[in-house]
Amino acid sequence: MSNSGVNLTDDGLEAFLEIKQKKKLSYVMYKISDDKRWIEVESKVPKGTEDCATAWNNLKEVLKKDEGRYVVFDANWTSDSGGFKEKLIFVAWNPDDSSAKNKMLYSSSKDNILKKFGDTHKIQANDFDDLEFTYIFADLKKKYK
Repeated sequence: MSNSGVNLTDDGLEAFLEIKQKKKLSYVMYKISDDKRWIEVESKVPKGTEDCATAWNNLKEVLKKDEGRYVVFDANWTSDSGGFKEKLIFVAWNPDDSSAKNKMLYSSSKDNILKKFGDTHKIQANDFDDLEFTYIFADLKKKYK
């Protein structure tokens, strides 16, 4: 995949560090700026009292069916042995209903943001079925015991 030249803003990197290190956010949503030059923070959602499944489903409700986005989600779960587990999930949301131009831009810019984020669990999602909570978290539990 070719590189688009669209890069992450400094604020975008700060938001990532905020979710990774400070653990105060449920997720950060990123979008490509209107001038197509930057990947910028669209929203930061603080951790609340809801469980991980509720936070995940709330995230799915704000994604648009025709616009790409990137999301970093702070996932946590209890392992089969009863231990607490955490992993950052990177979601490349590139819906089938998006325009061809938008899909190409989000696809070709994904590596630019991933270089900054390092070790995350990566998900490529093209429709809402790809983001089914039970499927995603079964995969996490299997990979990160």
